Amino acid sequence: MDGKDETRGGRIFKLRHDDHWDTLDTSNNWTGEQNSDFPFDLTEWDVNCLKDEDDARSNDQLYEDPKAQSRLEQVLRIQSEHSLPQMPRNATKMDCIPLFKDDNGEEYQIGLTWSIALTHVKCPSNTAISTGRHAEALRQVYSRLPHNPSDPFPLPRFVFALGSLDIRTMARNIANGYPEDGETTEKTDYNVIMDAEGDDMSLWIVASRQALADRETEPGAEFSLPMLPIFQGLMHSEETGHFDSACILPSVRRLGKQSSEAPTAAEVYELVRKSRGVRYPVVCQLPKDQLQQWAEKKPLEPVPSSPDLTNGSTASEQGPIGTRRIFESRPDPTIPANSQSLL
Repeated sequence: MDGKDETRGGRIFKLRHDDHWDTLDTSNNWTGEQNSDFPFDLTEWDVNCLKDEDDARSNDQLYEDPKAQSRLEQVLRIQSEHSLPQMPRNATKMDCIPLFKDDNGEEYQIGLTWSIALTHVKCPSNTAISTGRHAEALRQVYSRLPHNPSDPFPLPRFVFALGSLDIRTMARNIANGYPEDGETTEKTDYNVIMDAEGDDMSLWIVASRQALADRETEPGAEFSLPMLPIFQGLMHSEETGHFDSACILPSVRRLGKQSSEAPTAAEVYELVRKSRGVRYPVVCQLPKDQLQQWAEKKPLEPVPSSPDLTNGSTASEQGPIGTRRIFESRPDPTIPANSQSLL
């Protein structure tokens, strides 16, 4: 890095790691481009994150759709056959699979993009970065908080990034006074990941704490739409605003191939209540040999990181994160106070 910010939102920082610096990229969809009046283009967000009534297919329709069924089978085969996902060359917002239906009629789906939107960590000593579409789906995720050995639901270390948690609902149109417009499907700020180490390959949702904060505090937030309540408000936290992680299914096998086999809302919500928490998840890429290790069912080796990323050190809740900021907003408290901005 030459000190010039080239990333969306200008949120790159460096942390001391032995004899070098790791980079920490906290940019997200809710932080704007440099010299922009608002944090994002509302029209662009509408195009990328919303599907109107014509495109917002129901779970029942997805269970009958050959393409969606093929995608679902690919996800299930990762666990049943230990096979790599057949990732599409160009994933779109129309590539989704059904998850479950809520008692109030809201339908949850997985926007299958094989990607993850979390704060990203890059260590220069990790030179053998994964390349290729298969490799990009396998990532390492870890918590910024000190390890709690008594936690019955530790955050998975190695995961397959499936995509976004989406909701098909009438809530937006009802709130805006247009119930006749029917359901829309909306992408949330939560990512769906699958545990790559456990035999059952549980499914989790994780969100960037910076993205959760920026959606509410960035300039122009009054023009944006607040995130829909997740799981009837179960992911809301009185202390932190939102829980950033929870296990939603004990195994990927619970994804039903037809509506009668789908998990119930009660089943999902009970597990969410037990496992939800504030873990400050971050993500990094893995060396390319780790994908082969996984395919051969050999133990995966974690990428070492800066102690500041895992010792629970925090920055002040007040003031800018770095030395030069485009916008003033609530900083990510996981940025250590002694970190150096690359801006």
